Amino acid sequence: MAGPAIPLPYTLQTWLGMVTSNGEPASRNYPPTIVMEKHTRTSFARLFPLKLSFSGFLKHQFSDRIAGRAIQFLTGEEDFDTVPSADYPRGDTFKKFGANLNALKADVGKEQLRTWIRTRTRFDLEQAAAVVVSAFMQEGRVDDAVRLVKELGPLLAGSCMWVDPNIALPMSKGPSVTLPNLARKLQGAVAKQSVAIPIASSYEELVPLLMRVRRRRKDNNQCFNIPQWIWDEARMDPPAHFKACFEFPDMQPTSPKADDSIVISRKHFRHIQRRIYRLFRFWKPDLRLRRNIKKLEDQVLYAGSWIEERVFNTDDIALLCHYFFYFQRRFQKKVVSNEKWTSFLGKGEGNKVFQNNVRHKSTFENALLDIVESNEEGVIVAMGDESTLALIDETCLLMKEYVDLYGGGKTENLTFKKGGAGGTGRGPVDDYNLLCDVLSDLRAQARDQGIADVPGMTKKFLAKDIMHWNNAWADDAFAGEERPGWEEWIDKRKLLGATTTMVLL
Repeated sequence: MAGPAIPLPYTLQTWLGMVTSNGEPASRNYPPTIVMEKHTRTSFARLFPLKLSFSGFLKHQFSDRIAGRAIQFLTGEEDFDTVPSADYPRGDTFKKFGANLNALKADVGKEQLRTWIRTRTRFDLEQAAAVVVSAFMQEGRVDDAVRLVKELGPLLAGSCMWVDPNIALPMSKGPSVTLPNLARKLQGAVAKQSVAIPIASSYEELVPLLMRVRRRRKDNNQCFNIPQWIWDEARMDPPAHFKACFEFPDMQPTSPKADDSIVISRKHFRHIQRRIYRLFRFWKPDLRLRRNIKKLEDQVLYAGSWIEERVFNTDDIALLCHYFFYFQRRFQKKVVSNEKWTSFLGKGEGNKVFQNNVRHKSTFENALLDIVESNEEGVIVAMGDESTLALIDETCLLMKEYVDLYGGGKTENLTFKKGGAGGTGRGPVDDYNLLCDVLSDLRAQARDQGIADVPGMTKKFLAKDIMHWNNAWADDAFAGEERPGWEEWIDKRKLLGATTTMVLL
């Protein structure tokens, strides 16, 4: 259950989950120019905290005058100067505040928001909040921007909300495999035959081009072997001569040459075929499992089944901002230590940290949601036409596949024993822990839909040093004699041997 809404906190900086800088907000290089108030009184400086920390940040009662100054800046009610950052005449407190005012009017448009959502670019929460306000300002929706800024007083006072253009923002990899190099090689190979084709930017564009290519030989009938997963990405039904090769990677399909066929040399044909195989080694079980997990993550946690149609085609800036910030909450790094880096968080403590739990909501998010729901489009709260139970089934089966692949079908083979040596041999545990997150999200979604019968709890893999510090050996994924919830669910639903929704690659 989500707790009461709180003021939006800044992002805790972490290294391998450990909080750095004593829990203080990230510091950034100042932008070239900074906004300066013309008539700032000395007493205004007393409204700012001398120092912020993770533990004291939300306890500090920030004056409404801090957000009020920002509102005056957005509405033009008071004059502000712009001065070079190096020549800023006042102290660091005002300098930071002026740079934050700059950030509230950054150049952020709809296409930029769509790009950040599509590439899963991660900002710190204070930066993301400034991006949202900027987007509203760019659209001329000043009243909505003012409403949101009223919830940002603590961030305006003590964090760095601007984006440094000289620092690359991290991006989260989705399930799709990139293809630009293959597309360029294909274009170059057919150009040798004096044929011009465009560079494919998607699998929908790539597959029809690949189908036209033939290898130079006596009959000119040999085609590329296009694996099933590429047809799935292109959302196309393969012809019979391609489908017959799905289980045999080395088999080459044949089809009579057509009028638009392109015959290329044996050398170029083999080179591009190797590149097709390198995109994704679909014949390896561990890689298939990892890709299926990433596809499920995209579908459940990042709304991959409908985001393209529902969000990227909208012109409603409020809806774009809502999903942009929704994804930013998902992208935040997990916290596993206290602010001083002196101990790991105890059992149940991690879930109380704001950036660890997306079900905790801030007053900023609630205000943004209210703005979105005031229009005619509203916000999608369910997963469209997808069956929640079918996705739960798929998640549980992938968890079993993980145990089969890395534990020989036995959960006890993946359990650390207290006092035992070693720290590996459990497979890519982050993948299994990601499935736990997916299942937890699906359980909550099912309950929201009135479905009471859901899988029991599943525990994540814990790092060995965390278990040692907290004496938490019994909290590891498969410790003890209790069966994981997904195992009981598979038995209850009789899923083994049944047809599931998993994508077979």
